[in-house]
Amino acid sequence: MRLLLVALGSSGDVHPFIGVGLALKRRGHDVTILTNGYFESLVRRAGLDFHAVGLAEDYERATRDPDLWDAVEGLRVVWRSVCAPAMRPTYDFIEKAVTAERCIVVGHPWAFGARLAQETMGVPLVTAYLQPAMLRTCHGELEIAGVKIPGWLPVSFRGLLWKAIDWLVADRLFCPELNRVRRELGLKPVRNILGEWIHSPRRGVALFPDWFAPAQPDWPRQLAMTGFPLFDEAPFRGRSADLEKFLAEGDRPIVFTPGSAMRHARGFFQVSLEACRALHRRAIFLTPYTEQVPRDLPPTIRDFAYVPFSLLLDRAAALVHHGGIGTCAQAMKAGVPQIIVPMAHDQFRQRMPGGNFGFGLQCAAASLEGRPGGKAVGLDRRGERESAMPRGWRLGSKRRTRFPIFAI
Repeated sequence: MRLLLVALGSSGDVHPFIGVGLALKRRGHDVTILTNGYFESLVRRAGLDFHAVGLAEDYERATRDPDLWDAVEGLRVVWRSVCAPAMRPTYDFIEKAVTAERCIVVGHPWAFGARLAQETMGVPLVTAYLQPAMLRTCHGELEIAGVKIPGWLPVSFRGLLWKAIDWLVADRLFCPELNRVRRELGLKPVRNILGEWIHSPRRGVALFPDWFAPAQPDWPRQLAMTGFPLFDEAPFRGRSADLEKFLAEGDRPIVFTPGSAMRHARGFFQVSLEACRALHRRAIFLTPYTEQVPRDLPPTIRDFAYVPFSLLLDRAAALVHHGGIGTCAQAMKAGVPQIIVPMAHDQFRQRMPGGNFGFGLQCAAASLEGRPGGKAVGLDRRGERESAMPRGWRLGSKRRTRFPIFAI
């Protein structure tokens, strides 16, 4: 069986698909990852076949755009630079592949080319949801683009709110290009893209457990709740001698990272540096864009372009980060207290589980001057590392992490 995995987004979006792909390969399947050309070396190092559905230059241009981190404009940047250019190349590759052999496609919800292939060719499609934010609901507490929606509002009002968002933002952004491609394929135009069309009618897989985000009454019925894939690059990166030396020289450091795609975090790292200096704490700054790290780092603070979390977080005092769900999951697994500083996209939704489970604190990016490092140190008290690992994880995460493969 050949599996085509369509991963769109940053490293945090691509890593889970690589993890799933490796598990499928171990079970004897042929696996090809379709993603932006920026990730070709990563996919090939993992030992998986690769096909580019977007130019690395487009990905780089998106990360350089400061609007990427705007709560509203970020949606447009991702669509125009990453997702829309991938739509037709994804469709064309799937069309060619299915004429040669039987295939199953596993796609990010924004892998519109995969959804079109399912419509026109009947290709089995599994929609893989990396985070709860990709699954709309009118129930419970909501946070949309950083705006909290009170839980007491009626379900009917919330439905109207989603319709307004579709009409004013989502459908206006997606429909022109999507429906242009649909016309080329002989398909009728569609709307309500994010509310209904993106979901495969055959199977959906939530790559997070139900204790993290319980299934809602209005989520797709074909959805299977599974677990966090927890893939990072440790298997082919190994341990850094510089990192090991630094960790051995003193107390557990606080780890700070704004995410793999963030190029505009000078303020984040400057405030983190000042907090660590004031509190006399060791720290590690993680970013592939080292030009945004202050140049005057003391010997007690080191910066690295990338360190696999599975090799670091169980030796950290705390983690201050952007709220990507993969980072949240790795921190929970390590039992390390965390502070979430959401900036855009699904990161606001990760604030809610963090606050509810008690494994960390949250603060707005605008209030970063409020000593986030000090909050992190406050979490590093005796006994709190165990409480930073949610009970649901301690009671059975190893079994749950295998289940995405069976669901697919």
